[in-house]
Amino acid sequence: MEKANYGKLNILAAGLGMGLFGVCSIDKEVERFHKDIRERARSLDYAICMGLPLSREIFETITDGPNDIYKTHYRQANAMLDNATFMLSKNIESQGFRALPIPASFTVDEKMQTGHLSHKWLAEKAGLGWRGRNNLLVTEKFGSAVRLTTILTDMPLMTNTPVEFGCGDCYDCVAECPAEALGEMPSDYNFDRCYSQILKYSRRNNYGLMICGHCIKACLPKTKRK
Repeated sequence: MEKANYGKLNILAAGLGMGLFGVCSIDKEVERFHKDIRERARSLDYAICMGLPLSREIFETITDGPNDIYKTHYRQANAMLDNATFMLSKNIESQGFRALPIPASFTVDEKMQTGHLSHKWLAEKAGLGWRGRNNLLVTEKFGSAVRLTTILTDMPLMTNTPVEFGCGDCYDCVAECPAEALGEMPSDYNFDRCYSQILKYSRRNNYGLMICGHCIKACLPKTKRK
């Protein structure tokens, strides 16, 4: 049953444009969730993690920071992710199970830049990729050029196995970061420096969005870079 449920949802997600799909158990990590969803999540068992690949060409346009075409692409991706969680959640509910779709991009703590839960952490646990030196999820196929979302559910599902750290001897994101916020390992990530930089970008020409893009561009798979 777990494998069949997983397979059906995976196919449905792919039809909605999702390029990555995995499942992990919630376990005690529910204590990390925001208070608005924590109590409901306690009675759920699994996190369905999905990733939407972003356009390589969009990132190739980034030179001195995020631009309008990246801003629009980012918003479109979030809308597609929210649509996917909506559709999958309705499918799960139609089968008599519970489903809690989590917004792809909604900040509940401006200072710490956190959402209702960490899509990145759960996606890593679900085997979609590993946390790279850029402190983002790095995937084998798309690098860090993905946006993530999550559904919490009690539908019986098989789970995936996390993958090992795979950055190897690549330090391109470290060299590219304008804030010098990255280091040898993900644990060296300096949030304050990163936040300060994206805050500057958000205020430039009234840009209004907390994104950067430099380390994602640096993490594009090398075999296809120009």
